[in-house]
Amino acid sequence: MTPIATIMRSMTRRSALAVSLALALAGGCRDITGSTAGQLASARERWAANGTASYDFTISLSCFCAPNALRPVVVVVSNGVVHGRKYKDTGADVTPPFSTAYSTIEGLFGIVEDARSRNAAQLDVVYDPERGYPTRISIDYVAKAIDDEVAYTVTDFHVR
Repeated sequence: MTPIATIMRSMTRRSALAVSLALALAGGCRDITGSTAGQLASARERWAANGTASYDFTISLSCFCAPNALRPVVVVVSNGVVHGRKYKDTGADVTPPFSTAYSTIEGLFGIVEDARSRNAAQLDVVYDPERGYPTRISIDYVAKAIDDEVAYTVTDFHVR
């Protein structure tokens, strides 16, 4: 079970309905062609060419998951390894089970690859044009199911 699936299972039905309504009102997921295999490969090549191993970024999730998972998190990566995950609003450490949902940029590429291998009904990815990392990933795993959509938004990327 993926970290997001674990978090989503802990959410109450009422919370899921509220998040579902909010996403619907916000326009939900849209079909961006950035999820093709060629664009993924090109983005990974740009990421690898930059040789960035130490960086930090803020990541925000939109999902049918526990409220703590919906708070923006600052992820600090040194030499390709996560060295810190802190809630942006308080600076407090993100603790399990939520911490496993916040990975490196390579982990985000892995999420895209996983969605492709699982034949997600909709996969929308936007990549940073210079460095290649995903800036937005939206996944709807099953077209006619509710509570399975998830979106990741990366902001405030800085090389360390």
